[in-house]
Amino acid sequence: MSLEAQASKIIDKIISEARRQADQILSQARNEVEKIKEEQRQKALRKIQMELEKYRKELEETNKRALIEARFKAKESWLKTRESLIDEAFKKARERIATFVKTPRYPKVLEELIEEASIAIGGGSLIVQLNDKDADLNIDLAKLAKRITRKLNVITALTLSDVKVKTIGGAIVSTSDGRIVYDNTFEARLHRKERDLRLTVAKKLWGES
Repeated sequence: MSLEAQASKIIDKIISEARRQADQILSQARNEVEKIKEEQRQKALRKIQMELEKYRKELEETNKRALIEARFKAKESWLKTRESLIDEAFKKARERIATFVKTPRYPKVLEELIEEASIAIGGGSLIVQLNDKDADLNIDLAKLAKRITRKLNVITALTLSDVKVKTIGGAIVSTSDGRIVYDNTFEARLHRKERDLRLTVAKKLWGES
């Protein structure tokens, strides 16, 4: 083989090796580029997922707050409606009482209210306060006092006070020295039983237990 042929062969080999190395370098470069692209894609995907998770949590919190607020407003509205209806029920109760005190049955009930208050005090010398209308009913306080005396075995005297009270009906009974007072007017009775009456009305209106 001539020297020229040998040189040509060496040159071809060098060129071939250079091409192979170039292809290898290019392939590695492409792989690196793809790797970088994949890493960037994964990084971008993780960022998107993190943003989505953040948005989901914020949305959940917003919905939770909105639900709590809606429940609070609904409960507040329900309580206002309930109180309004209960107040209306009490208003009607007072109206019925105002009608009842005009009936023939009322004097008997008034006697019972005076008796109840007198017994609660323990009898003795007692003062009875009524409103203007009831003071004119001519309740037999002497007869009522005898009945209380028999029940308590304590001598009892009932005196109608000149001081009139503003009330729908009922009586205020006190000891003669004023140290013990028992308000047995309808207003006072309603007030004393208000909590129980409210629970009763609520049960009837809403079936609460």
